[in-house]
Amino acid sequence: MDAFQQSADADYHRRLRDHYKATIPEHTAKYDDTALLKVIAESHGRARRYGLQTADGLSRFIGLAIVINPHYDEEPRTARFLAAPEVDPDVKIKMLCDMVAANLRNPADHSTRPVQESQP
Repeated sequence: MDAFQQSADADYHRRLRDHYKATIPEHTAKYDDTALLKVIAESHGRARRYGLQTADGLSRFIGLAIVINPHYDEEPRTARFLAAPEVDPDVKIKMLCDMVAANLRNPADHSTRPVQESQP
């Protein structure tokens, strides 16, 4: 990565940090600025590897890392869902955000999981 791209990414990460601190302080409070920037930068790299390209898709992926877990995408069902080639990556992350939001609103409702394990 060239110096210009590194500088642009660092600026983007700082803007996202400020955005998340303002909009989801209950989730960012567990991180100091350095740790939060690290979660954002690492998540940004993983989001790109999943093929996310839009600012909205990238910020959704990163936001989930802050809210759920910095490595939420490594959970096997979630990893399979994100890696599935049938659906555009930016559509998949929106679907995943919608499912997570529904689960947060009603944790007893398991019908909104991204990938259901088949039952014997």
